[in-house]
Amino acid sequence: MRAYAELLPKQWTNGWRPGMHLSLDEETAGCKARCSLVTRIKTSQKKEGDGFQADAICEDGYTITFHFRCDDLPCTQEKDVSPRDTRCAWLAEQLPGVWYRLWMDNLYTSWKFGEMLAQRHCLFGGTLRNEAWRGHHNAIIQKVVTKAPELEKARGTLLASVRAEGMPQGCEVICTSYYDESPFMMMGNVVEGIHVIEIHRKCYSTGTRRHFWSIVKRLSLADLYNHNMNSVDLADQLRTWYRPDGLWIKQRKWWWNIFIWCMGQAVVNAYLMYKAVCNEEKKKPRSHLDFHVAVAAAWCKTPKIVLEYEKPTRAEATAAAAAAEPVQGGVRGARQEAARAAAEAQATQAAAEVMAGLAEQAADPSAGRARREPGSIGPPVRGGKKTESPATGPGGGTPKMNDTKHEAAIKSYKESPGLHQLEFETLKSGCQICGNGRGMRVPGERHQTPAFFACSECAINVCGVGCWKLLHGYYKDGEEREEKPKVFRDSKKE
Repeated sequence: MRAYAELLPKQWTNGWRPGMHLSLDEETAGCKARCSLVTRIKTSQKKEGDGFQADAICEDGYTITFHFRCDDLPCTQEKDVSPRDTRCAWLAEQLPGVWYRLWMDNLYTSWKFGEMLAQRHCLFGGTLRNEAWRGHHNAIIQKVVTKAPELEKARGTLLASVRAEGMPQGCEVICTSYYDESPFMMMGNVVEGIHVIEIHRKCYSTGTRRHFWSIVKRLSLADLYNHNMNSVDLADQLRTWYRPDGLWIKQRKWWWNIFIWCMGQAVVNAYLMYKAVCNEEKKKPRSHLDFHVAVAAAWCKTPKIVLEYEKPTRAEATAAAAAAEPVQGGVRGARQEAARAAAEAQATQAAAEVMAGLAEQAADPSAGRARREPGSIGPPVRGGKKTESPATGPGGGTPKMNDTKHEAAIKSYKESPGLHQLEFETLKSGCQICGNGRGMRVPGERHQTPAFFACSECAINVCGVGCWKLLHGYYKDGEEREEKPKVFRDSKKE
């Protein structure tokens, strides 16, 4: 999982060109398992619940880079610096550019962290907690008042100070506090000065049942913070709208939660990149739901996603790497081209031999035994003229299933597994595995289990992944007795 979690931020950073304003906050991968690495979420606002938290830098919902807090630090920790500041400063170094405006909440904001960001050519701004180690001057601290006359007098008070020691030229930190309903403190170097602005807000009166305009005074730095801080929350929102696992699934394996979170965030990033390309080309993009459905359908059409994965041998990996290597000039390039042409010719010849053998086996699968004509309901007849099936593959277009077709399907899959793809077309017949006594359903049922997809190469309908694996030889004789208790009805019993 560490290799997977380290690969994604590199790909996401290279695939996105960030703007000026970015946000830093935590993202949570929910986990119900008993694990010492799980963070306890004590606030009720977190819909995800307890889980693995990661510090992330986002822009408009796109996660540019992240690093889990439960993992080891990605770099050496500096002296008198917390692990959180070390991790977040390293995240800022991964950005493809300099002098970004990084917005954060009061968990991260401190003068020491701002100094680390300035050394990495990055500015910062965010809300501030009234804690001495945060690095603000005591002159901006305002006393909380509760009485109405004192509150009316204190409201609108603005205090500010500048701290420039240790900062590069032009990166002086402004510390400020503004009294609205209570003291509100901020710190940052993203602006050169601060002031109070007036915002006209449209409100509605329940007494008069009319709209009216209200003037609200706000700190200029706070207005920038409100418009640029919600990128991480937007990423969480987009991921939880159409998530593949759903909040109702309780995952008990810690690594599975991290994998699902990474996969969901990858789909969100892909959707935002897809919208950006469509807007650039002035095309109407798909909706968020349609994009998720298209991605899920594309994943289901790949057999390796739902079947067991067999790790290639060293010889196969070496051959694949040599085939993927670009052809060079000279003697080496000539040898490479000749080897590639010989491999293609051998694969073409093997495919032709397999298809010829399958056609010969599927021509008369029930020779010498009683059989029915396709579509007939009369008693079985012997001999007679055979009906040619227009379909190719071991299935032959007939719902009848036997051991001959099964062996042919297994042989075809071993020779060329890439030709066997899932087809989600409307099927009139049921599952040909379950309907003939051997399948993942209850054997001996008179009706066939409905088929949901078919194999494009074998032309055989199956009801699910279990029958797909059984059709292509994943279960051998003597294995999975509870799933394969009998042979086909037209063959000898075990």
